[in-house]
Amino acid sequence: MKLFLASTGLEFRGVLKRCARVRVERVRVERTRVEWARSGLLQGKPVLMLANGAGAERAYAAVVAARERNPALICNIGFCGALDPLLKIGQIVVAASSNGGAALAVRSRGAHVTGPLVCTDHVVEKVREKRELHEAGFTAVDMESAGALRGARELGIPFYAVKAVSDLASQELHCDYNRALRDDGSIDLINLSLQAVTRPFTCLPDLIRFGKNALLAAERMGEFLASCEF
Repeated sequence: MKLFLASTGLEFRGVLKRCARVRVERVRVERTRVEWARSGLLQGKPVLMLANGAGAERAYAAVVAARERNPALICNIGFCGALDPLLKIGQIVVAASSNGGAALAVRSRGAHVTGPLVCTDHVVEKVREKRELHEAGFTAVDMESAGALRGARELGIPFYAVKAVSDLASQELHCDYNRALRDDGSIDLINLSLQAVTRPFTCLPDLIRFGKNALLAAERMGEFLASCEF
């Protein structure tokens, strides 16, 4: 069984369209359940799909919760922020590493780039920080891959990370997503809505743009994973 791990169910939207026999699962993490869990068949092979919120610790906790299912491999999927200015919305980035820890390459007919991810503990919102991270040698930024990699190493199983670009290196994020990020890794939509109301000319267009980008990125992710060999 392959374990696919993301931060939100939205990131699985394109994958689910290409899965058969999808069913809701209950996977316990500590005293609660993993936020979002589904199983199904992708390319005729069983997959378990988990989303447990943003952040490396949330990703690691989901891996720990899934170990009783004896996954054969872990693939951390989802959205990423472009650091390389050549990357476009929806473009697929296959990680060569996460924070220096090696990730395996996938075999796929789908177009993609390969490069190192940097996994941060916050949403990288400013172009200046994106530029600094790119100058440090990173291709894209996410928030979960390092935690998923840690879990894979503890289980002694192969680790992959496949990301889809949801914001460009040149795009400043005008909403304060970090302020809206809850301790459980979920986004406080009321907080974002209030930001949009108070800053309708900057934050509201930001949210609309991200929504469109996320749908495209999720679709491209589904297309790509449907063509992958691990």
